[in-house]
This record gives sequence, structure tokens and C-alpha cells, in this order.
Amino acid sequence: MPFPTYNVMCLVKDINMQQRVVLLYDSSIEDSLTRVAMQAGFQATSVEELQSVLEHISIADARWQCLSAVDPTGKSLPQLLGGLRDIPIYMRPYVIVVSDKHTASVDLPDDVDATITLPIDIHDLYLLLRPARRFIQLQTEFRKQALRDPLTGILNRRAVLDMLERELLRGRRLGYAISVAMVDIDCYKQINDSLGHLAGDAAMTAFATRLESQLRPYDAVGRYGGDEFLIVLTDCGLQQALQICDRIRSAVSSAPFTATGHLVEMSISIGLACVESASNTSVHEVIHRADTALYQAKNSGRNRVVVAS
Repeated sequence: MPFPTYNVMCLVKDINMQQRVVLLYDSSIEDSLTRVAMQAGFQATSVEELQSVLEHISIADARWQCLSAVDPTGKSLPQLLGGLRDIPIYMRPYVIVVSDKHTASVDLPDDVDATITLPIDIHDLYLLLRPARRFIQLQTEFRKQALRDPLTGILNRRAVLDMLERELLRGRRLGYAISVAMVDIDCYKQINDSLGHLAGDAAMTAFATRLESQLRPYDAVGRYGGDEFLIVLTDCGLQQALQICDRIRSAVSSAPFTATGHLVEMSISIGLACVESASNTSVHEVIHRADTALYQAKNSGRNRVVVAS
């Protein structure tokens, strides 16, 4: 017997949707699912299609949507879940299928982590959510190790490039601009030479914290390499991106950083490139443009933002 269409509910534990469980369910039991999710410490938000779920769990997104509609695609459950195979293991959700007696006997895809049969027993579902919570806790720990720069704690090169690639695709499909900024600490080598590498590391860590604090919740920053950092500004045109970058530049130079008992003054140079919504610009191309603008900023006297031509 073919699978019916399903509603999709994301259960999330933080505003960036980094800890999540996906429930596929029949609309008649939504209230019960929402109630037990809250009891288990999750915020429930349902989305219209699995594609929307993939966007939510792949992109740090501050929006809290609550949509409830049966998936209009009419796809079977295995087809819906096929998209999960493209998600890296450190980002994939924990999938629970709430099925009726007609579908319970059908073999479920490997992408399904657990199933519960209607009529639903709230206690049983709560017990299913316990291993789900453990799964996402372990996943969070792994993600910190795999995606975070060990010195500064922000995203590492691979993670921020993955973020940029996803945002370029998403911006192209949904019709918004993406801005990319390449940031370099001016004369960072002098800090290491005069105060030592421990002070240099402490100064860079403090700088990364201040840099991240100047961004919007749904933007991303990662350590690109050495003393270079890459910022991805989501749904952000050139003028707005220029304002954000100048605010960051001013915030860095306005007050010294404390590093191993020393006060360290810093400035930064920024190369900024914008990708319009209809552009097919690749990750390599936009980084090259931002990097070229950064080179111009350094050669023009540092402590400034230069926009790529």
C-alpha cells in the first residue's frame, strides 16, 4: 500500500534550530504532538514541505514559523526522506514517523530513526523523544569539534564555506542577495613578535568574539585561515552590507583588547563583495572578488572597507 502524504513538524531546542527532531504525522494529532514536545523541552514548529525542513535545519535561521498543511507534493514517505541523505551526518535530524496501522507494516527507509503507531500514546512518544535528545546532544558535541575553529570557537574554514555555498543556492532560489566580506587583522604579526604567540592567540580569540557580536543572528563568520576571517551576510544587499562592515571595523578599532595582561589595539581591513539574487556566481568567484577587494584595502592604508568592483 502506498504511503499517504504527511505533515512535517520540526522540534527545535534553540533559536538557530541547531538541535532538532523531525516528526512526520497526520494532522489530526498535531495538538497532542505539540503538547508532548513542549513537555520534553522542545519548541514545535511545523513546515509545509520537507524542502522547507531541509532549509530550516541546514541554515542558521532566527525565524520561528508555525505552518500546518499536508505536504502538497503527494510524494511517498521514502521519496520525502530521500533528501535527508544529502545532509551531512552532523546536521541531519532525528526522524520519527507517526504512522497508522496500514503503513506500520511497510518497511521504512533507513533514514527513519524511530516509528510510533496510531492511536498515539503520549507516554510512548515521550519515551521516543528521550533517545532523540541524546542523539542531538551527541550531534551537537560532534558538530562543535568538526565545525568549530579550536582557537577562536567560531566556524572553521570548511563550515563557513559550506554555509556560503548553501546560502548562494538558497538566495538564488528565493530571490535575495548575499554579501561576503573577507576580513584581515592589520599587522597581526607585530602582536606575535612583540608580545609572544600566547598573547597573539588571546588577542585573536577576543577579536573573534567581538566580531561575531556585531553580526545578525542569521549571519555567519568563520576563520578562513591565519588572521583572515570570512563573513556571510544573508539576505543582505550591498548598501546594508557596507553599513554592517563599517560598524564591525569601527567596533574593532574603538577599544583595545585584553591579551595575557596586555592591552592590544587592533584595526582590520575588509574586502566586500555582493552577489545579487539572480546571479550564478560560484563560491570561488565571490571569494576571489572579496579577496581582491581586501588586497586593495590593505594597499590603500588599512583600517577600511573596500567594495569589489
